Amino acid sequence: MSVKRPDIFKGAVLEDYTSFQSIERTIHLDDIPNKNDEKFMTSNISFEDKSLLSEDTNVLWFKNNSPENKNHFYGNVRFSISINKLLKHLLSNGYKLYWIETVFWEKSVDSRIMLTKKNLEGVPNDSIDSSLILPRESSMRELGYPIYQDDSGIFYELKNLTGFQYSQKRHEVEFVIEPTEEDNLWLYQNCDRLPVDHSQANKKTEDGRYVPRSCHKHNSMRKEECPTPYSKKETEQEMMNRNLQTIHRQLSTDKSCSFGTSAVLMEKVSKNISLVDPFSQVFISIETGGLQPRDGIIQIAVECGDYKYSTYVTPETGISEQATEKHGFTNRDDKLFHIDSGNIIQTVSIKKALEEILGKLKEFTNCIIIAHYVHFTSKFIEHFVDRSGLRDSYNSIILGYIDIINVFKTIEGKSTHKYDLNSLCERLIPDIEINNSNTESKVKCLKNLLSIPLVVTNEILLNSSISLEWKNDQSKVEFCKNSLKILVENKSMSSIIANKISEIHIDFNFLKKASEAGALFEELSQKVDGKPRVTKDKKIINKINSFFDIADNNNSILTKNENQ
Repeated sequence: MSVKRPDIFKGAVLEDYTSFQSIERTIHLDDIPNKNDEKFMTSNISFEDKSLLSEDTNVLWFKNNSPENKNHFYGNVRFSISINKLLKHLLSNGYKLYWIETVFWEKSVDSRIMLTKKNLEGVPNDSIDSSLILPRESSMRELGYPIYQDDSGIFYELKNLTGFQYSQKRHEVEFVIEPTEEDNLWLYQNCDRLPVDHSQANKKTEDGRYVPRSCHKHNSMRKEECPTPYSKKETEQEMMNRNLQTIHRQLSTDKSCSFGTSAVLMEKVSKNISLVDPFSQVFISIETGGLQPRDGIIQIAVECGDYKYSTYVTPETGISEQATEKHGFTNRDDKLFHIDSGNIIQTVSIKKALEEILGKLKEFTNCIIIAHYVHFTSKFIEHFVDRSGLRDSYNSIILGYIDIINVFKTIEGKSTHKYDLNSLCERLIPDIEINNSNTESKVKCLKNLLSIPLVVTNEILLNSSISLEWKNDQSKVEFCKNSLKILVENKSMSSIIANKISEIHIDFNFLKKASEAGALFEELSQKVDGKPRVTKDKKIINKINSFFDIADNNNSILTKNENQ
């Protein structure tokens, strides 16, 4: 049953609500779009939705984030986005917010909030009740509605229905978005993506029926087997495997090989950037909302030749107490607030900042990023480059990275010196003052450190560098190495063999498929430059085959690998 009365939650108090920051949608691996069409696939309203909306309405469904450790009913990959960020973008682009209906199920109550550019006011009552509209500045700020936003900008979802006539039911809010093509693309690019557990899909009861809430799309709706009943670990591996298998197919030179990867000739990737002349030094410093990329960048400064750029960045999530203590900024109502001055800081989105920076850097030749603790800086920068859809541009402009720490460790050799930025500046450029909470000041220090006469040479810089190609290669190698740990732990291969296999970008799943196809010997013994690319020792290869034979009959072995 679907109702349209806006007073059904009248009398709700703040204690009946639970705060939330993000909403999510989860889809199957097979529903993830290819790189040429990076947007979500919308769906029509169906009879099963019990909705008042017409069936020709194409929408995207989102819900409040769910716990990560439970089986996910809707698929393998979770896409989530900050509710503040979503509403800020859509409402500023002509969308309206409606409470369109509340649906009563056997054990739950779902209230639906719709975001659409259509004007639903005045629509006949047999469709959408215009009294359910949620104006931006009024009903969202009132209790008694499915969602509530307090004065500080925090969102709450009605959860507790105690005291109402349906107190035994759980209440959830569903966000129904009717996006334009452009906003669908924006939404897809601005969602964070995480693998989730979908391993309970295809489970059946004793009478042969699918267990309820195991797989919505396949088991419940289509009454068929789900093709991807994967654990969180398996999904993570499969997402990587798709990229790895593409690499294998691209590099394959033996068209007669039925398995598809024999005679793969992989050139060893150099760790250091090759000697290039001239090259452009790109000094970068960032301030962040925490220690992980998901915590966001809140300030970025860049200097390359005559080009200087510095901006504060709109925070998308909360800023940790430790970060605030370091730089003095916090997130207040989705705005950057400086505690000491008491001011709201003008900001731009991280995508706009990166587009500005890359747009200017493409005018320079052979750009190399120089930073202090470059591993930390590059982790954040590359996360948002990928999320903003700028990877191709980034790869075409940036050759790699140089860490100022490695430069001076190379110059000074074995030393008891400290290498934090303060210590480096005090020791080597004492006349330059540094402000630890200002990225422009830190960029100035970086530039001056590399300008010390007769100390820092181009040869030293390049010998201290990390090429972007090598960094990307190492990420793949590390992933493969981690996936092969179970074979090493079970003494089915040595760590030396695991390292060799990882270096040619073969992981656990690919190895398993090769074994099942009877192609493992061919895969590992193929000669490159007259030598086997891994080994031609049949005892070693048979041991690996035996592992997979045993694993097929002992699911606990594979389960152990999934949970690692």
